[in-house]
Amino acid sequence: MSEFFQGQMDYIFFFYGLAFVTLSIICFMLFRQKTGGLPWLWLGLFGLLHGVQEWVVIFSGHAYGNTVLDTVRLIFSLASFLCLCEFGREGLPQRMKGADRLLFLSLLALALAGGMGGMRGVDVASRYVLGMPGGILSSVVLFRAYRSNRGIPGSGWLAGGGIFLALYAVMTGIGVQVVSFPPASVLNSSVFFEFFGFPVHLVKGLLAVGISLSLWAYARHQPVSSDDLPEAGAGGRNIFMPLGIFIVISIAGWCLTQFAGNHARAIELRDGNIHISALANHLTDELNQADRAAMTIAEAVPVQKVLVTPDPESAGRAALVLNRYNDDPDPEAFVIYLLDKTGRTVLSNADTGGRGFDPRAAPILFLHFKDALTGDFSSHYAVEPDSMKRKYMVFYPVKDDQGMVRGVVVVKKDMSDIE
Repeated sequence: MSEFFQGQMDYIFFFYGLAFVTLSIICFMLFRQKTGGLPWLWLGLFGLLHGVQEWVVIFSGHAYGNTVLDTVRLIFSLASFLCLCEFGREGLPQRMKGADRLLFLSLLALALAGGMGGMRGVDVASRYVLGMPGGILSSVVLFRAYRSNRGIPGSGWLAGGGIFLALYAVMTGIGVQVVSFPPASVLNSSVFFEFFGFPVHLVKGLLAVGISLSLWAYARHQPVSSDDLPEAGAGGRNIFMPLGIFIVISIAGWCLTQFAGNHARAIELRDGNIHISALANHLTDELNQADRAAMTIAEAVPVQKVLVTPDPESAGRAALVLNRYNDDPDPEAFVIYLLDKTGRTVLSNADTGGRGFDPRAAPILFLHFKDALTGDFSSHYAVEPDSMKRKYMVFYPVKDDQGMVRGVVVVKKDMSDIE
Protein backbone atom coordinates (compact mmCIF):
# COMPACT_ATOMS: atom_id res chain seq x y z
CA MET A 1 0.00 0.00 0.00
CA SER A 2 2.83 2.40 0.83
CA GLU A 3 4.28 1.88 -2.66
CA PHE A 4 0.91 2.84 -4.15
CA PHE A 5 0.80 6.11 -2.22
CA GLN A 6 4.45 6.78 -3.03
CA GLY A 7 3.59 6.69 -6.71
CA GLN A 8 0.58 9.00 -6.24
CA MET A 9 2.28 11.88 -4.42
CA ASP A 10 1.68 14.34 -7.26
CA TYR A 11 -2.05 13.65 -7.10
CA ILE A 12 -2.09 13.80 -3.29
CA PHE A 13 -0.52 17.26 -3.38
CA PHE A 14 -3.04 18.27 -6.05
CA PHE A 15 -5.88 16.98 -3.86
CA TYR A 16 -4.40 18.70 -0.80
CA GLY A 17 -4.11 22.03 -2.61
CA LEU A 18 -7.58 21.74 -4.12
CA ALA A 19 -9.11 21.17 -0.68
CA PHE A 20 -7.64 24.42 0.62
CA VAL A 21 -8.54 26.41 -2.49
CA THR A 22 -12.11 25.15 -2.05
CA LEU A 23 -11.98 26.32 1.57
CA SER A 24 -10.87 29.76 0.40
CA ILE A 25 -13.81 30.07 -2.01
CA ILE A 26 -16.29 29.23 0.75
CA CYS A 27 -14.64 31.67 3.17
CA PHE A 28 -14.65 34.47 0.58
CA MET A 29 -18.35 33.81 0.07
CA LEU A 30 -18.95 34.03 3.84
CA PHE A 31 -16.89 37.22 3.99
CA ARG A 32 -18.92 38.83 1.22
CA GLN A 33 -22.15 37.92 2.98
CA LYS A 34 -20.76 39.14 6.33
CA THR A 35 -21.92 35.88 7.88
CA GLY A 36 -21.47 35.30 11.61
CA GLY A 37 -19.35 38.38 12.19
CA LEU A 38 -16.09 36.43 11.81
CA PRO A 39 -13.04 37.64 9.81
CA TRP A 40 -13.58 35.10 7.02
CA LEU A 41 -11.28 37.02 4.67
CA TRP A 42 -8.19 35.92 6.62
CA LEU A 43 -9.23 32.27 6.68
CA GLY A 44 -9.96 32.50 2.95
CA LEU A 45 -6.53 33.97 2.26
CA PHE A 46 -4.99 31.19 4.32
CA GLY A 47 -6.76 28.56 2.23
CA LEU A 48 -5.83 30.20 -1.07
CA LEU A 49 -2.15 30.76 -0.24
CA HIS A 50 -1.73 27.36 1.37
CA GLY A 51 -3.45 25.58 -1.51
CA VAL A 52 -1.31 27.29 -4.14
CA GLN A 53 1.78 26.54 -2.05
CA GLU A 54 0.96 22.84 -2.14
CA TRP A 55 0.60 22.97 -5.92
CA VAL A 56 4.02 24.62 -6.16
CA VAL A 57 5.35 21.56 -4.30
CA ILE A 58 4.38 19.43 -7.30
CA PHE A 59 6.62 21.47 -9.61
CA SER A 60 9.50 21.58 -7.12
CA GLY A 61 9.67 17.79 -6.89
CA HIS A 62 8.28 17.50 -3.31
CA ALA A 63 11.64 18.45 -1.77
CA TYR A 64 13.83 21.51 -1.52
CA GLY A 65 16.39 21.86 -4.30
CA ASN A 66 15.09 24.44 -6.80
CA THR A 67 15.99 27.86 -5.41
CA VAL A 68 13.27 29.84 -7.20
CA LEU A 69 10.42 27.43 -6.50
CA ASP A 70 11.65 26.84 -2.95
CA THR A 71 11.55 30.58 -2.27
CA VAL A 72 8.06 30.91 -3.75
CA ARG A 73 6.61 28.02 -1.77
CA LEU A 74 8.24 29.25 1.46
CA ILE A 75 6.85 32.77 1.02
CA PHE A 76 3.38 31.40 0.30
CA SER A 77 3.59 29.05 3.28
CA LEU A 78 4.67 31.79 5.71
CA ALA A 79 2.02 34.18 4.39
CA SER A 80 -0.70 31.53 4.71
CA PHE A 81 0.15 30.78 8.34
CA LEU A 82 0.22 34.50 9.15
CA CYS A 83 -3.28 34.80 7.67
CA LEU A 84 -4.41 31.84 9.76
CA CYS A 85 -3.02 33.51 12.88
CA GLU A 86 -4.73 36.76 11.95
CA PHE A 87 -8.06 34.97 11.60
CA GLY A 88 -7.63 33.65 15.12
CA ARG A 89 -6.55 37.03 16.47
CA GLU A 90 -9.34 39.00 14.78
CA GLY A 91 -11.91 36.42 15.77
CA LEU A 92 -11.26 36.75 19.50
CA PRO A 93 -13.23 39.20 21.64
CA GLN A 94 -11.61 42.61 21.88
CA ARG A 95 -10.61 42.08 25.50
CA MET A 96 -8.66 38.92 24.61
CA LYS A 97 -6.56 40.34 21.75
CA GLY A 98 -4.02 41.70 24.19
CA ALA A 99 -0.63 41.96 22.52
CA ASP A 100 -2.23 42.72 19.16
CA ARG A 101 -0.05 41.85 16.14
CA LEU A 102 3.22 42.22 18.02
CA LEU A 103 3.00 38.65 19.29
CA PHE A 104 2.62 37.21 15.79
CA LEU A 105 5.47 39.33 14.46
CA SER A 106 7.60 37.85 17.24
CA LEU A 107 6.50 34.37 16.20
CA LEU A 108 7.40 35.20 12.60
CA ALA A 109 10.88 36.24 13.71
CA LEU A 110 11.18 32.97 15.61
CA ALA A 111 10.15 31.05 12.49
CA LEU A 112 12.76 32.87 10.41
CA ALA A 113 15.34 31.87 13.01
CA GLY A 114 14.90 28.37 11.64
CA GLY A 115 16.96 29.63 8.70
CA MET A 116 19.98 28.16 10.45
CA GLY A 117 18.71 24.91 8.99
CA GLY A 118 18.23 26.41 5.53
CA MET A 119 14.89 26.91 3.78
CA ARG A 120 13.71 23.58 5.10
CA GLY A 121 14.48 24.76 8.63
CA VAL A 122 12.39 27.92 8.15
CA ASP A 123 9.52 25.85 6.76
CA VAL A 124 9.55 23.48 9.74
CA ALA A 125 9.93 26.27 12.31
CA SER A 126 7.04 28.23 10.77
CA ARG A 127 4.76 25.22 11.12
CA TYR A 128 5.68 24.90 14.79
CA VAL A 129 5.38 28.56 15.82
CA LEU A 130 2.77 29.82 13.32
CA GLY A 131 0.87 26.91 11.79
CA MET A 132 0.07 24.99 14.96
CA PRO A 133 -0.77 27.97 17.22
CA GLY A 134 -2.68 29.69 14.42
CA GLY A 135 -4.71 26.57 13.71
CA ILE A 136 -5.54 25.95 17.37
CA LEU A 137 -6.44 29.61 17.95
CA SER A 138 -8.66 29.59 14.85
CA SER A 139 -10.42 26.44 16.03
CA VAL A 140 -11.10 28.21 19.34
CA VAL A 141 -12.66 31.08 17.39
CA LEU A 142 -15.02 28.67 15.60
CA PHE A 143 -15.94 26.96 18.88
CA ARG A 144 -16.68 30.34 20.50
CA ALA A 145 -18.82 31.30 17.51
CA TYR A 146 -20.72 28.04 17.92
CA ARG A 147 -21.36 28.71 21.61
CA SER A 148 -22.46 32.27 20.89
CA ASN A 149 -24.90 31.10 18.21
CA ARG A 150 -26.11 27.92 19.88
CA GLY A 151 -29.71 27.29 18.96
CA ILE A 152 -29.41 29.05 15.61
CA PRO A 153 -29.86 26.62 12.67
CA GLY A 154 -26.55 25.45 11.26
CA SER A 155 -24.40 26.71 14.12
CA GLY A 156 -23.41 23.15 15.01
CA TRP A 157 -21.39 23.02 11.80
CA LEU A 158 -19.07 25.65 13.26
CA ALA A 159 -18.17 23.19 16.02
CA GLY A 160 -17.49 20.56 13.36
CA GLY A 161 -15.25 22.98 11.51
CA GLY A 162 -13.46 23.77 14.77
CA ILE A 163 -12.77 20.08 15.39
CA PHE A 164 -11.37 19.57 11.89
CA LEU A 165 -9.27 22.73 12.21
CA ALA A 166 -7.85 21.65 15.57
CA LEU A 167 -6.92 18.25 14.12
CA TYR A 168 -5.32 19.99 11.15
CA ALA A 169 -3.22 22.10 13.54
CA VAL A 170 -1.96 18.94 15.23
CA MET A 171 -1.16 17.28 11.90
CA THR A 172 0.69 20.43 10.81
CA GLY A 173 3.12 19.91 13.66
CA ILE A 174 3.47 16.20 12.90
CA GLY A 175 3.77 16.38 9.12
CA VAL A 176 6.97 18.39 8.88
CA GLN A 177 10.07 17.60 6.85
CA VAL A 178 13.12 15.97 8.36
CA VAL A 179 15.57 18.47 9.85
CA SER A 180 18.43 18.26 12.32
CA PHE A 181 16.64 19.87 15.28
CA PRO A 182 13.94 18.23 17.44
CA PRO A 183 11.15 17.37 17.44
CA ALA A 184 11.27 17.26 13.62
CA SER A 185 14.36 15.06 13.78
CA VAL A 186 12.28 12.40 15.56
CA LEU A 187 8.66 13.02 14.53
CA ASN A 188 8.17 14.02 10.91
CA SER A 189 6.30 13.18 7.72
CA SER A 190 8.75 10.38 6.84
CA VAL A 191 8.25 8.66 10.21
CA PHE A 192 4.47 9.06 9.83
CA PHE A 193 4.57 7.47 6.38
CA GLU A 194 6.71 4.56 7.54
CA PHE A 195 4.45 3.90 10.55
CA PHE A 196 1.00 4.26 8.94
CA GLY A 197 1.80 3.46 5.30
CA PHE A 198 0.17 6.58 3.87
CA PRO A 199 1.35 10.23 3.67
CA VAL A 200 0.32 12.83 6.22
CA HIS A 201 -0.61 15.18 3.36
CA LEU A 202 -3.53 12.90 2.54
CA VAL A 203 -4.82 13.25 6.11
CA LYS A 204 -4.42 17.02 6.06
CA GLY A 205 -6.22 17.19 2.71
CA LEU A 206 -9.16 15.20 4.11
CA LEU A 207 -9.27 17.48 7.15
CA ALA A 208 -9.37 20.49 4.82
CA VAL A 209 -12.32 18.88 3.04
CA GLY A 210 -13.98 18.46 6.44
CA ILE A 211 -13.43 22.14 7.28
CA SER A 212 -14.79 23.21 3.88
CA LEU A 213 -17.91 21.05 4.12
CA SER A 214 -18.60 22.23 7.67
CA LEU A 215 -18.37 25.90 6.72
CA TRP A 216 -20.39 25.33 3.56
CA ALA A 217 -23.12 23.60 5.56
CA TYR A 218 -23.06 26.47 8.04
CA ALA A 219 -23.35 28.99 5.21
CA ARG A 220 -26.31 27.16 3.66
CA HIS A 221 -28.31 27.67 6.84
CA GLN A 222 -27.68 31.40 7.07
CA PRO A 223 -30.30 33.80 5.68
CA VAL A 224 -28.91 36.10 3.00
CA SER A 225 -30.33 38.92 0.96
CA SER A 226 -28.55 38.13 -2.31
CA ASP A 227 -28.88 35.40 -4.87
CA ASP A 228 -25.41 34.01 -4.14
CA LEU A 229 -26.88 31.48 -1.72
CA PRO A 230 -30.22 29.72 -2.10
CA GLU A 231 -32.82 30.20 0.57
CA ALA A 232 -32.43 28.38 3.86
CA GLY A 233 -35.07 25.86 2.89
CA ALA A 234 -32.94 24.65 0.02
CA GLY A 235 -29.90 24.40 2.26
CA GLY A 236 -30.45 20.79 3.23
CA ARG A 237 -30.54 19.68 -0.36
CA ASN A 238 -27.38 21.58 -1.31
CA ILE A 239 -25.16 21.04 1.70
CA PHE A 240 -23.13 18.38 -0.07
CA MET A 241 -23.17 20.02 -3.50
CA PRO A 242 -19.55 21.23 -3.16
CA LEU A 243 -18.54 17.71 -2.20
CA GLY A 244 -19.84 16.45 -5.54
CA ILE A 245 -18.04 19.24 -7.38
CA PHE A 246 -14.90 18.53 -5.38
CA ILE A 247 -15.06 14.84 -6.28
CA VAL A 248 -15.47 15.62 -9.99
CA ILE A 249 -12.49 18.01 -9.94
CA SER A 250 -10.46 15.48 -7.93
CA ILE A 251 -11.10 12.77 -10.52
CA ALA A 252 -10.14 15.16 -13.30
CA GLY A 253 -7.02 16.09 -11.34
CA TRP A 254 -6.13 12.44 -10.89
CA CYS A 255 -6.39 11.88 -14.65
CA LEU A 256 -4.28 14.97 -15.29
CA THR A 257 -1.54 14.05 -12.81
CA GLN A 258 -1.49 10.46 -14.09
CA PHE A 259 -1.07 11.71 -17.65
CA ALA A 260 1.61 14.21 -16.59
CA GLY A 261 3.40 11.56 -14.54
CA ASN A 262 3.36 9.02 -17.37
CA HIS A 263 4.59 11.67 -19.80
CA ALA A 264 7.41 12.67 -17.44
CA ARG A 265 8.40 9.02 -16.94
CA ALA A 266 8.39 8.48 -20.71
CA ILE A 267 10.71 11.47 -21.18
CA GLU A 268 12.94 10.26 -18.36
CA LEU A 269 13.06 6.77 -19.87
CA ARG A 270 13.87 8.17 -23.30
CA ASP A 271 16.65 10.36 -21.93
CA GLY A 272 17.97 7.42 -19.93
CA ASN A 273 18.08 5.24 -23.02
CA ILE A 274 19.93 7.96 -24.91
CA HIS A 275 22.52 8.25 -22.15
CA ILE A 276 22.91 4.49 -21.86
CA SER A 277 23.28 4.17 -25.63
CA ALA A 278 25.90 6.93 -25.68
CA LEU A 279 27.79 5.28 -22.83
CA ALA A 280 27.61 1.89 -24.53
CA ASN A 281 28.95 3.36 -27.77
CA HIS A 282 31.76 5.09 -25.91
CA LEU A 283 32.63 1.89 -24.05
CA THR A 284 32.60 -0.08 -27.29
CA ASP A 285 34.94 2.45 -28.91
CA GLU A 286 37.35 2.20 -25.97
CA LEU A 287 37.40 -1.61 -26.10
CA ASN A 288 37.74 -1.69 -29.87
CA GLN A 289 40.66 0.71 -29.59
CA ALA A 290 42.51 -1.73 -27.35
CA ASP A 291 41.60 -4.68 -29.59
CA ARG A 292 42.86 -2.92 -32.72
CA ALA A 293 46.07 -1.87 -30.97
CA ALA A 294 46.81 -5.47 -29.93
CA MET A 295 46.13 -6.78 -33.43
CA THR A 296 48.22 -4.06 -35.11
CA ILE A 297 51.19 -4.67 -32.82
CA ALA A 298 50.98 -8.45 -33.17
CA GLU A 299 51.00 -8.20 -36.97
CA ALA A 300 53.95 -5.77 -37.09
CA VAL A 301 57.03 -7.41 -38.64
CA PRO A 302 59.54 -5.96 -36.10
CA VAL A 303 57.48 -7.44 -33.25
CA GLN A 304 57.36 -10.85 -34.92
CA LYS A 305 61.08 -10.74 -35.67
CA VAL A 306 62.19 -9.89 -32.12
CA LEU A 307 60.50 -13.05 -30.86
CA VAL A 308 62.30 -15.11 -33.50
CA THR A 309 65.67 -13.31 -33.30
CA PRO A 310 65.89 -11.47 -29.96
CA ASP A 311 68.92 -9.29 -30.78
CA PRO A 312 69.34 -5.60 -29.78
CA GLU A 313 68.61 -4.32 -33.27
CA SER A 314 65.32 -6.24 -33.50
CA ALA A 315 64.40 -5.17 -29.98
CA GLY A 316 64.95 -1.50 -30.87
CA ARG A 317 62.71 -1.70 -33.93
CA ALA A 318 60.00 -3.55 -32.01
CA ALA A 319 60.18 -0.97 -29.21
CA LEU A 320 59.41 1.76 -31.74
CA VAL A 321 56.17 -0.04 -32.61
CA LEU A 322 55.10 -0.28 -28.97
CA ASN A 323 56.04 3.33 -28.23
CA ARG A 324 53.63 4.63 -30.84
CA TYR A 325 50.94 4.25 -28.18
CA ASN A 326 52.60 6.57 -25.66
CA ASP A 327 50.83 9.73 -26.86
CA ASP A 328 48.16 9.57 -24.12
CA PRO A 329 48.86 12.12 -21.32
CA ASP A 330 48.20 9.38 -18.78
CA PRO A 331 51.18 6.98 -18.97
CA GLU A 332 49.02 4.19 -17.54
CA ALA A 333 46.16 4.62 -20.00
CA PHE A 334 47.73 2.26 -22.55
CA VAL A 335 50.31 -0.22 -21.22
CA ILE A 336 51.64 -2.84 -23.65
CA TYR A 337 53.71 -5.95 -22.96
CA LEU A 338 55.30 -8.34 -25.43
CA LEU A 339 55.67 -11.81 -23.91
CA ASP A 340 57.45 -14.86 -25.26
CA LYS A 341 55.95 -18.34 -25.05
CA THR A 342 57.26 -18.85 -21.52
CA GLY A 343 55.49 -15.73 -20.26
CA ARG A 344 58.67 -13.68 -19.91
CA THR A 345 58.34 -9.97 -20.71
CA VAL A 346 60.46 -9.18 -23.78
CA LEU A 347 59.42 -5.55 -24.27
CA SER A 348 57.07 -2.96 -22.77
CA ASN A 349 56.15 0.62 -23.60
CA ALA A 350 56.01 1.51 -19.89
CA ASP A 351 58.54 1.77 -17.11
CA THR A 352 57.67 -1.27 -15.01
CA GLY A 353 60.75 -1.22 -12.81
CA GLY A 354 62.00 -4.44 -14.34
CA ARG A 355 59.02 -6.45 -13.15
CA GLY A 356 57.25 -6.82 -16.47
CA PHE A 357 53.96 -8.64 -16.74
CA ASP A 358 53.56 -12.03 -15.10
CA PRO A 359 50.63 -14.01 -16.54
CA ARG A 360 50.98 -16.49 -13.68
CA ALA A 361 50.10 -13.80 -11.11
CA ALA A 362 46.47 -14.89 -11.29
CA PRO A 363 44.88 -18.10 -12.63
CA ILE A 364 42.49 -16.17 -14.87
CA LEU A 365 45.37 -14.26 -16.47
CA PHE A 366 47.31 -17.45 -17.10
CA LEU A 367 44.21 -18.98 -18.68
CA HIS A 368 43.92 -16.08 -21.12
CA PHE A 369 47.65 -16.30 -21.84
CA LYS A 370 47.36 -20.01 -22.70
CA ASP A 371 44.36 -19.31 -24.94
CA ALA A 372 46.44 -16.77 -26.85
CA LEU A 373 49.26 -19.31 -27.24
CA THR A 374 46.80 -21.59 -29.02
CA GLY A 375 46.16 -18.81 -31.54
CA ASP A 376 42.95 -17.42 -30.07
CA PHE A 377 42.20 -13.80 -29.29
CA SER A 378 41.28 -13.34 -25.62
CA SER A 379 40.21 -10.42 -23.42
CA HIS A 380 39.64 -9.81 -19.73
CA TYR A 381 38.11 -7.06 -17.59
CA ALA A 382 39.42 -6.79 -14.04
CA VAL A 383 40.27 -4.55 -11.10
CA GLU A 384 43.93 -4.38 -10.19
CA PRO A 385 44.29 -5.14 -6.46
CA ASP A 386 47.18 -2.68 -5.96
CA SER A 387 45.79 0.42 -7.65
CA MET A 388 42.08 -0.58 -7.57
CA LYS A 389 41.86 0.71 -11.14
CA ARG A 390 39.63 -0.97 -13.68
CA LYS A 391 41.54 -2.41 -16.63
CA TYR A 392 40.57 -4.00 -19.91
CA MET A 393 43.22 -6.53 -21.00
CA VAL A 394 43.69 -7.96 -24.47
CA PHE A 395 45.78 -11.09 -25.14
CA TYR A 396 46.66 -11.39 -28.83
CA PRO A 397 48.89 -14.11 -30.38
CA VAL A 398 52.02 -13.09 -32.31
CA LYS A 399 52.65 -15.44 -35.24
CA ASP A 400 55.63 -15.80 -37.56
CA ASP A 401 55.56 -16.16 -41.34
CA GLN A 402 54.67 -19.86 -41.06
CA GLY A 403 51.70 -19.13 -38.77
CA MET A 404 53.35 -20.48 -35.64
CA VAL A 405 52.64 -18.65 -32.37
CA ARG A 406 55.86 -17.09 -31.08
CA GLY A 407 54.49 -15.01 -28.22
CA VAL A 408 51.63 -12.88 -26.94
CA VAL A 409 50.90 -9.15 -27.00
CA VAL A 410 49.15 -7.95 -23.84
CA VAL A 411 47.44 -4.56 -24.00
CA LYS A 412 46.09 -3.05 -20.78
CA LYS A 413 43.59 -0.22 -21.27
CA ASP A 414 42.73 1.94 -18.25
CA MET A 415 38.92 2.20 -18.00
CA SER A 416 38.74 4.39 -14.88
CA ASP A 417 38.10 7.57 -16.87
CA ILE A 418 34.79 6.16 -18.15
CA GLU A 419 33.32 6.39 -14.63
